[in-house]
Amino acid sequence: MLIHEAKINYSIIQLGEETPVLNDPTKIVAYLRSGIDEYSAQETVWVISLNRKNYPVGRTLISIGTATSALAGAREIFRPAILQNATGIILAHSHPSGDPYPSAADVQLTRLMRAAGQTVDIPLVDHVIVGVVSADPQKRGYYSFREHGLIQSRTSPLFMQSGVQMSPFQSTSFPVPRVKPGQCPNESEFGW
Repeated sequence: MLIHEAKINYSIIQLGEETPVLNDPTKIVAYLRSGIDEYSAQETVWVISLNRKNYPVGRTLISIGTATSALAGAREIFRPAILQNATGIILAHSHPSGDPYPSAADVQLTRLMRAAGQTVDIPLVDHVIVGVVSADPQKRGYYSFREHGLIQSRTSPLFMQSGVQMSPFQSTSFPVPRVKPGQCPNESEFGW
């Protein structure tokens, strides 16, 4: 039988001035740029663990994939956030092609991680796909799911009540649809 020990290995990724609050996709891209550039020919998946004020408490490389894909699941994505006592995460990954437009798999991953974050009370603050400006039709070099309305901001009414940040389940109640055995509810029944 194998018994595993969980460890956190820290390495300094920034010296000098204080790390900026990560409340904007351009700041997120700048924060991750050195790590993403190191693996420019491969898709990489990163998690940034955040404190309550959206300052990073950790940056973790989750997966190094191929030129067209990388594997990542809820277990791997939320493990560092839980070990680092994060109150929110930013999920980010690169597209080596340079075009940051999300694939169907990217959208599905975002939906799954949003639900997983609600379950463990560590909200998914944003999912950012990093590309390059020259390959992006919008000339931005990134795609933010929060900017496109697929993820609620932590300062939205969903996460705020009387000025105190709360989990979505504490601040509002969601209807739970009745599902017959063998039937799977669709997203519209959950208000997505």
